[in-house]
Amino acid sequence: MNIYPGYRPTARTSEEVQETPKNMQPTTDGVPVWSKAMLITFWVFQLIICIIGWGIGALALGTKRLLDDGDYTYSHGVKLALSVGGGVWVAWASATFILIVTEIIMFSRQNLKAWFEVTSCCVKTTLWLVMFLISVHDTAVTSSGGLSLLILGVFL
Repeated sequence: MNIYPGYRPTARTSEEVQETPKNMQPTTDGVPVWSKAMLITFWVFQLIICIIGWGIGALALGTKRLLDDGDYTYSHGVKLALSVGGGVWVAWASATFILIVTEIIMFSRQNLKAWFEVTSCCVKTTLWLVMFLISVHDTAVTSSGGLSLLILGVFL
């Protein structure tokens, strides 16, 4: 019913309300375009961080082995710290890697659900937070100034 000449209703029709934005429309496999680009970018970044974590763990364990083989006069505490630290880094990187590979496999099979993605991200974030807190503690214990803590917080 047109009461006024030139009247146009401001309410949208039900078809316009149901329409999804162009960047959110599903592709042929039913997944929005933005999620592919975002997930792949994060997975690549996380895999690089896992490789760095394995490298740090391997370096610590290799240093410990060199101390065991040589005639070095280091205390048992240094060897224990290298063993535990290297093991923690390797375990952290491996757990993160397993979660990432599981997400990738589920995504490729179009089986990745939102609840699993959120749970996996929460577990990985908790693991990363624990490693960050261990690094902050180690830096606070070994340094006397607050500048190194600030640098660690910015760059780690």
